[in-house]
This record gives sequence, C-alpha cells and structure tokens, in this order.
Amino acid sequence: MDHQVNHNGSFQGQVMSLWMVEKGERDRKMKLLEDFGYVDPDGVTWAAPKGSVINGASIPAFLWGPLVGSPYTGDYRMASVVHDVACDERTQPYEKVHLMFYYAMLCGETQPWLAKMMYTAVKLFGPRWGTNIAALSESSENIAQFFDWVHSDEFHQADIKTLQKMTDEFERSRRL
Repeated sequence: MDHQVNHNGSFQGQVMSLWMVEKGERDRKMKLLEDFGYVDPDGVTWAAPKGSVINGASIPAFLWGPLVGSPYTGDYRMASVVHDVACDERTQPYEKVHLMFYYAMLCGETQPWLAKMMYTAVKLFGPRWGTNIAALSESSENIAQFFDWVHSDEFHQADIKTLQKMTDEFERSRRL
C-alpha cells in the first residue's frame, strides 16, 4: 500500500513493529513486522525489510525532547525508520542517506524548517561511514553554534542545495 505520495517521494507500506524489551536495556528498540519502504524523488527505493531492528539512534540525541520529541513521534517518524535501516546497512554513502532522510521527512509532511534542521543535525552530528572524518562532537559549544545557525535568516531562506554547501562550510569552521 502506497500512501503520502508527493513530489518528495512516497512511502510504501505501513510501519508495523514490536517493541523489543531486553532486561537491563533501554526500551528503544523495535523490530519491523512488515516490509516498509520509501521511494525518493529520483525513484530510488530505500527498503526497511521485515525483521529490521530500529532504535532512532541515527537522530542526534540532543534534538530529542521538547523540540522534536523522540524518534517515534512526529511527522518524521516514518522517515526515521528508513533512515535507521540505511544507517545500519551502510550500502549508500552517508551523505546520500542523510539527504534521503530530508526528502522522506518532507514526504511525511514534516514542517520544512524542522526537516532542514534535522537533516543538518544528522549530516553534522549523525552516523558516518566510508570516511576518516568523524561527525562533529556533541559538545555544548558545537550544539550552541548549531542552534544559533539554524535560527538565522540565512539558514531558513536556503534551499536544499545551498543548505548542503552551508552545512559543509559550518562543519569546516567548527573544525578549525
């Protein structure tokens, strides 16, 4: 079953999951009971197969709470499922996976400002592979600078291509 089809792609199926409660562990893991997926604007299918285990950890924890909630709430929750699986599988470059997350959030009707902020956070602070350059640390200084930047007019007026370049520049400036 396809739903939420728009110019940002489409989701395939519904997220059906089971909480995985493990003694001594945080109850954040869920196992997918059905296949789920997302087709991005370029026609690439991002599968989250039945049996995949998701935990929302691909979204930096400093975003959780009053601002965006947990990875299992909000209009971005379906996007977080395919993002988690893609981050675990690592079959595509991390930059492409994080960009897919942006479009999947928009497909799920996440507010554009929130999709841009979450995309930027996962690109800067989220999981990486295939590179020797680590994600930025979640230091209080980096997080403060991030929030200052995402509240700027320049950030809010940027389209996704400009935002990708701005994010690279922000990361370079934080590494000096």
